[in-house]
Amino acid sequence: MLARTLVAVSLYAISAHAALAVDQFSFAPVTGAPFGLVFYSNRVVISGLTGPTPISIVGGSYRIGSLPFTNAPGTVNNFQTVQVGAGAAWRPGATRKATLTIGDLSVDFSITSRFLAPAPASALYLISPPGEFIGNESTRLINFGPVNPGSSLQVNNHAGGRITVSMTEPPPNMSGGTLWFLELDAPGDGPVVVGSYEGAVRSGSNGSGPGLNFSGDGRACNSLTGRFDVFDVAYAGDGSVQRLAVNFQQYCDGSAHVLWGEMRVNSTLRVGGGGAWAGIGGARPAWGKSGRTSRFRRVEMAIEATKDASCATNSGLAGSGPSSTALRT
Repeated sequence: MLARTLVAVSLYAISAHAALAVDQFSFAPVTGAPFGLVFYSNRVVISGLTGPTPISIVGGSYRIGSLPFTNAPGTVNNFQTVQVGAGAAWRPGATRKATLTIGDLSVDFSITSRFLAPAPASALYLISPPGEFIGNESTRLINFGPVNPGSSLQVNNHAGGRITVSMTEPPPNMSGGTLWFLELDAPGDGPVVVGSYEGAVRSGSNGSGPGLNFSGDGRACNSLTGRFDVFDVAYAGDGSVQRLAVNFQQYCDGSAHVLWGEMRVNSTLRVGGGGAWAGIGGARPAWGKSGRTSRFRRVEMAIEATKDASCATNSGLAGSGPSSTALRT
């Protein structure tokens, strides 16, 4: 009788341990983060579980599938997706970590705040709230240049006042990459210059009005509406773009959920800071079409600086084709 009891206890202990086992996964770290802003990790698919398994977090929040974010302990099942959110520190160069624990595995999502450095830098910053398609409901900060090995950025200035920016974001394992694409089209045939561009529609379908198009990671809009503010743009003698600082809002295929983006090319105007949204039109654009604010509202910053990232440029050849600036590491 005692032997059977010990066997039963042993089998229960093995079964309990198996339920806690989970396959390894990782969250891509964020570097050069604007101070105090909230970032959301890549989604991971949980596997290796044999049943409902405890999940908890320290230093942030998490969500399972499309459920709301929470910091309360719960349970997760095999093949469900999990995403983590956490805020960047207010101290330059400081790293904050949110530690997610599933069963017997703990994984960190780390966010390192930017440094104070005035050097020109190139970066893409996206905030995609729940329900927004192109950004896949996540916050992304992608630095280009030596600070982010494997990244690439190509800027073309086309005839008729159209600028395109093609970008590659390297994955954590440096295999392959995620492609992103931004297109800005000035009204008529004039060049893109500093100013506000209201009532933009999908570039290529914009006629004599402003055009906008942001796509990537296998997602694109059939139609869109939006606006963009150009804070700084400079052209070389051959027409290639030497500097660009633009913020944009895009609503995809009639959605009420807005993608908020900031693009910088060799710019000292940093993403995520300085009240840049109020610099042109005098008022910060609202998140939704109703004009209400949300938990994704931007944080005003007095310091406009980020992690040092020196950028090399190569001017394209002058001629009938588009002029370009390239940055690759």
